[in-house]
Amino acid sequence: MKSKVMLGFVSVLFAIGFAGSAFAAASYFPTYGSSYVRCEAFTTCPNGMPIRCWAYGNSYNYTACTWSVIPGAYVECTGFNDWGQWAVSWARCY
Repeated sequence: MKSKVMLGFVSVLFAIGFAGSAFAAASYFPTYGSSYVRCEAFTTCPNGMPIRCWAYGNSYNYTACTWSVIPGAYVECTGFNDWGQWAVSWARCY
């Protein structure tokens, strides 16, 4: 029984360490993408506040929306807003 508990504990520590290092490496690089339907960007600021934006594309005439995220710092969406106007929306952490 003691070996199973120890093995589980080591597995959890390995998973936490791996996830932490992967997050730390990924947090320095922005991520981005595009879609003909809907774009949404989301991140959580260091103070715990979530920020997000969204925009829509137009699949009829192949007008794509775009999104980008700098994890823990900034989000930006470009595309049609809820009123059908082309717009750029963004949010940043304070």
